[in-house]
Amino acid sequence: ARLPPPLQYADVSEWLNGAIEAKDATQQEGKKFWHDNRPVLASPAIPIEFRGAPLHAAIDGIDLSLEAAATATIESLSQRLDVAVSDVALSCWASLLWRLSDQPAIGIACIAEGRTRQEMEGAVGVFAKPFPLRVGFETEASFAEVCQQVRAARGEAEKRLDYLTLEDAYGTVETAAALPVGFEFSTFTPPIQAGGVSFSIDEPQSQQYPFKVKLCCRLGADGMAIRLEYHSGLCRRADMERIGQYFLNLLRLAMENPQLAVADHDFLLESGRRQIIEEFSGAKGEFRLDRCFHELFEEQAALTPDALALVFEEERYTYRELN
Repeated sequence: ARLPPPLQYADVSEWLNGAIEAKDATQQEGKKFWHDNRPVLASPAIPIEFRGAPLHAAIDGIDLSLEAAATATIESLSQRLDVAVSDVALSCWASLLWRLSDQPAIGIACIAEGRTRQEMEGAVGVFAKPFPLRVGFETEASFAEVCQQVRAARGEAEKRLDYLTLEDAYGTVETAAALPVGFEFSTFTPPIQAGGVSFSIDEPQSQQYPFKVKLCCRLGADGMAIRLEYHSGLCRRADMERIGQYFLNLLRLAMENPQLAVADHDFLLESGRRQIIEEFSGAKGEFRLDRCFHELFEEQAALTPDALALVFEEERYTYRELN
């Protein structure tokens, strides 16, 4: 028997547009939910980023991985907490961003597969879309509590994906520094055999939406493949490699003690700790006594004009802007 043709993208697109334009109570509630969540995507300020970069630049990436044993530990924890494996990975990513930026709430653009109805499973086309998710942090919040918060927020968002417009999902981005931080999770799909030929998905990615930094996790039988993609004009590769290791360290520590407060996990590498203690704090070193502070600041501004110099709550300034 001949199989029915798969649902076409144009048909699904027409149906989704109809859902967005409908005037019933469910649609109105869904649109209000996303409109109220627009401020969520305020991009967290990562200390290593450079301001003044062009909006569009090459996307580079760091490849990491977790072995099968570590992945099994994550799956075990997710079952104990009654959350998805993706919730655990996203909670760790949000926790790391919080520790790096020290902002009370972290907004992340999460990539959803977008196939919200059973009829769409076999449809031809790209339906992935980013949806904003907010994770709030308190000093004493444990990793387990963050996972519960992420699960609840994701559940509320996924129920309303049909009513999410690109404007609500992404907003208007005019500078590279304002690009959101992203997260994408997928599972390994076994090869499909047809007519003596094997078809497999090598590396599923959704790159139609630009991000400042995006963590991509792919769960498979032999572990978890992790890729940290970043805007090459905003971030240096060496810094992103260090952040990738921070993520792995924090994830392993959270697995060992999920009830410990996120603020108490010591995930820094020895090199990172040394950089903070010796380089950033200036605990050691000789200072010129023949120059005033404002002259030294002007000197630094000339060397790194677009580097982030000051962060206060939601305000961020480069050396150029402060000089």
